[in-house]
Order: sequence, then structure tokens, then C-alpha cells
Amino acid sequence: MKIAYLTNCFGTQSHTFMRREIRALRQLGVDLTLYGIHKDEDGQAADAKDLVDETHYLYPVKKIATVSANIHYFLRKPMDYLRGLWKAFTSPEFSLPRRAKMVTHFFLAAPMARHMEAVGITHIHAQFLNVSSSVAMFAAEHAGIPFSVTVHSAGSYKAADTVGLHQKLQSAQFLIMISHYNVNYYDAVTPCRDKSYVVRCGMNLDDFTFQTSPRLTALAEGQISRKTRLLGVGRFVAKKGFRYLIEMADLLKQRGVDFELRILGNGPLDSELRTLAGQLQLGNCVTFLGQKSTAEVRAEMAQADIVVVPSVTTDTGDMEGLPVVIMEAMATGAAVVASTHAGIPEIVITGETGVLTEERSPQSLADAVCQIIDKPSIEMLNRARKLIEENFNIAIVAQQRQDIFRRHHQAK
Repeated sequence: MKIAYLTNCFGTQSHTFMRREIRALRQLGVDLTLYGIHKDEDGQAADAKDLVDETHYLYPVKKIATVSANIHYFLRKPMDYLRGLWKAFTSPEFSLPRRAKMVTHFFLAAPMARHMEAVGITHIHAQFLNVSSSVAMFAAEHAGIPFSVTVHSAGSYKAADTVGLHQKLQSAQFLIMISHYNVNYYDAVTPCRDKSYVVRCGMNLDDFTFQTSPRLTALAEGQISRKTRLLGVGRFVAKKGFRYLIEMADLLKQRGVDFELRILGNGPLDSELRTLAGQLQLGNCVTFLGQKSTAEVRAEMAQADIVVVPSVTTDTGDMEGLPVVIMEAMATGAAVVASTHAGIPEIVITGETGVLTEERSPQSLADAVCQIIDKPSIEMLNRARKLIEENFNIAIVAQQRQDIFRRHHQAK
């Protein structure tokens, strides 16, 4: 069993869970070869260099190799090649440009398929239902080997980066879903429940020292401590809901809550969010810290009292999966406030492991923060850590993945 692992780029700051997964599988003896769509030169995570350097990339496209590989597969099995091309073009998409993108991926996957055959790949596994799974699907078709996908988030099938969704779900040998919500969502798109497995994103718990918030502990004991430190972490994109996080801060300020909100991240909405904070005159209680390394994020997490995750479904249907920041907060000992969104309620249970809020509701977020400050529960933080230990331990998660790969390899 020799597996190709394929994603856009393994060096992205937010993909720490993926790097943990690769290293844990290799420790179990799983033979992985890494493939990427492009090499991310900017914003590469400090712990990613070795994986980034060993990855075989699709871009920049080598034209001669691409033409040669397509001719090779056409000559080897012309009818199979033409059927695959026709299938790509007639994919159940709603526009000609999206079908053209599928055909482009079909052609570009050929040289990657040849490389996979040359090194003896027996299975291709893609992360995300974006271009990486398109290339994985067509490379598998060219090479005559199975492929699978880890499905991280739900969302509209009309999203720009999810072309060929129905075809991918139908063609994959199996699907690894990070939440039960995803299973239900995609089974409604096209029946795929019977080949879907729920496996969580794994965490190396040795990297997360559990220590309940000093502020919440002091409040629970009836003592006075420093102001409450709130933390938001993520890319500044619509589905993260950071607009509502800033509006929540304005409500807390109006209520006289003694707090500071620190926000880690960057992205296309950076200017918009900073402008909103300025308009609301939140400069004395909201701080934008920009993009930070994994180590710096963990240091901030260790100092946070409450981590707020205001995820939303966007106007285009884009959604979160199960944000890693929630698991990291629970593992560290911070309280979690999160919106009732996608798979989040599977781990954030109000009063048990955190507090759930309404989507797009600054009022609900502010109420939840005040609830935790007014009635802090150290038992809730302990239960949250136990949930992470039982369901998100990277050693357990990697073993689950290996078992799935083995089962399907043996069934061939």
C-alpha cells in the first residue's frame, strides 16, 4: 500500500492539522508520497519546510510533459481516455466555464498520474473538495487506481472551487468526513453515506498544556482578577464571521464589561474589519495582531480566557467544517463561545463543553461571553479537554485513517 497525499499546498499556516496527520501516519509505517497543486512561497509555516520541499507540484505546468502524458494515456487505452474526457466535459455543472475547468484538470492530471505510476502509488487521497480532489480524481482515472477525499467543510456546490462535486462524490472509493453534519449534508447532494467515515482532525496533545483560565478560576472562587481576555483566530473571510465578533465587542463595551479582544489572522476582509472597529471606536479594547506563527497562536491561546468562534453560512452557501481553533482552545483550557453552525454543535455543547450562540448575532455572542464571566465553570473546561483527549488525539485519529486505507486496499 503506497498512498499519494494531495492538497493545494502543505505549507499553509492554517494546515497544521494536515502536517500532524502526515507525520503520525508515517510513524505508523504508512508509505506516503506528497503531491501539491502549487508551492506556497509566501506565508509558509515554520514547521512545514521539510514537507513542502519533498512535495511534487502540478504548477508551474510543464507543457511538453503534459502533452506527452495525455498522448501516452490516449494510446494506451484510447476508449477509456475518451470516455474520461467526455465524462469531464459532461459533468453535471451549470455553466460552460465550469465544465471547461473540469476538462483542464483532466489534461493537467495526466503527468501527475504518470509520476504516481512510476513510483508505485496504489491509492490517491486528496484533502478538500477543491482543485486537489479534481486532479486526484482524474489522475486516478488515468492511472487506473482508486482515490478518496477528506471532506472538511460543507457549502454550496456552486462555489468557485468545488467544480465537479457530484462526480467526485460518486467516483471516490470512500470519503472521510470530519463531522456527522458533513455526512448528512453531502448525502443529500448525492447518496454517499454508505462510503463515508467520520474521522476527526487529529491533535498532538503534548503540544497543548491544559491550564484553566486564571481569570475564570479567580471568578469561580469569588476573587477579582485582570480584565477578561477574549481571542479570535482565523482568516479574514466571510464564513469566519469576524464582523459579528467586532460588533459583539461594541455591545460588551456598552455594557461596561472589562475586557480586551485580541484578533489573530489576515485575509481579504482585513481593511473592512479594521475600518469597522475604528468606526465603533474600539481601539482601546480590540487589537489586531495580524498573521502569527503556530507557536505564537498557541501562546495567545494559553493566555486567553474565552475563544470566540462566530462562524456563519455566507450568502453563497460557503460554510465552515469543524474549526481547528475550537479543539485547540478546549485542549488548552480556554472557554469556547461558538455559533450553532455546521459540525460545531457536535463538540460545543452549551453548559457541557462551551456555549453555543445564534449565527450572525452579536447580541447572542455578547450574552454568551457574559454568561461565562458571570457563572464560570471550571468543570466545563475539564469536560471540554476530556472530549478532545477522547476524540481528537492524533495517535487515535491516525490509526483510524490507517485502518480505513488498509480495509479498502485489502478489498480491491
